Amino acid sequence: MFDRENAENIEKINAFMGMRHRSTPYDLTNPDDLKQAFLLTVAASMDYRRYWRSLENIAEEFDESLEYYDTAAWLNMSLNPGKSDVLSMEAAGMLSVTSDIFSQLIERADRSCTTILKAILAAPAAVQQDVLGRAYSIPANELDERIKILLEGLDESDMHYQMEKNREAFIELMESMWEEQ
Repeated sequence: MFDRENAENIEKINAFMGMRHRSTPYDLTNPDDLKQAFLLTVAASMDYRRYWRSLENIAEEFDESLEYYDTAAWLNMSLNPGKSDVLSMEAAGMLSVTSDIFSQLIERADRSCTTILKAILAAPAAVQQDVLGRAYSIPANELDERIKILLEGLDESDMHYQMEKNREAFIELMESMWEEQ
């Protein structure tokens, strides 16, 4: 992601627009970088989940609309797709494809989040305290499963538009799931 061309383009847009987008990889041994990486990876994971949820809701509502307003097309979509309304089939198919793509974005964001979480949890207690608000001591053989369950728990969490609020919600979920640590 941070090849030379992309880094240069990011720097140009930063200079032109007065922004501060990151153009270099995170140093996972640097507490400030860990803190920033945690904020962004958590926010990405939660944002993509929020978008996926919205897509799933649209697909469900669209299906109900077809059922009531275009019953023949709705029936033919499953009983006789060759006879179904092409436009309705295309809309349903695109919603499904888009939802699948967002699932892949969630998986990618979760992999990044897992990497950052592992780096934080491997850091000294003072760094964990700074980033997470407390320190955890989780046995290495339990870490992958704990993180997996934590990320799955996001599906039931409230999602926010602001990155900081998503980070706070994530930390609250982590505390509630890992309170015995």
